[in-house]
Amino acid sequence: MKAPIKTAVILIAVASLWSGRGTADDPRTRHEGERRFLAVVDAHGRFVGPLTSGRTDFFNNTPPGVVLTVNGAIVFVPIHRASDADGHTLASHYVWGDVSYGYSFRTSDCSGPPFIRGEPTGNLRPAAIVRQGGEATLYIAPDSFSSDFAPLVRSVRFAEGPCASLTPVDREEGWTPESSFSLSEHFPEPLTVR
Repeated sequence: MKAPIKTAVILIAVASLWSGRGTADDPRTRHEGERRFLAVVDAHGRFVGPLTSGRTDFFNNTPPGVVLTVNGAIVFVPIHRASDADGHTLASHYVWGDVSYGYSFRTSDCSGPPFIRGEPTGNLRPAAIVRQGGEATLYIAPDSFSSDFAPLVRSVRFAEGPCASLTPVDREEGWTPESSFSLSEHFPEPLTVR
């Protein structure tokens, strides 16, 4: 074969391979507006945000959740599978909250806003979810340095368990909340992942 013909054949082969390289997962081949991610949706079918894993908790779990901008702060908000009255876990429904964190309170009965524990390596603003019955409220830390709140702690509650009164511990770093946001009001449960 002559050199110009060889060059033309090679160019045609390369061009055909190049144009056929796209796949359904290649963002360059998708139609405008088409998204490929798992989304958290509230009880009304409204989009809450993409499903993500935002942080590693105290027990080295990485809970699923969404990243939201609330009151000007970017926060990770965890979700977990919902349970029925008998404690059976539902396969496709989720609720706001974290199953492994305990929250410390200034009162002896776990009422009022919690202290927010910090994550030294966290990227987003620290926040805590407190559940009172069916109401889930997100408490958001201020944009400031943490402080030792241990002398002020009078009670603690883990997940949705009972409140336990306690005497102050040696040292615990965190924040007093700057603001709060009703997750139940803005994004009612049950949540689903689609």
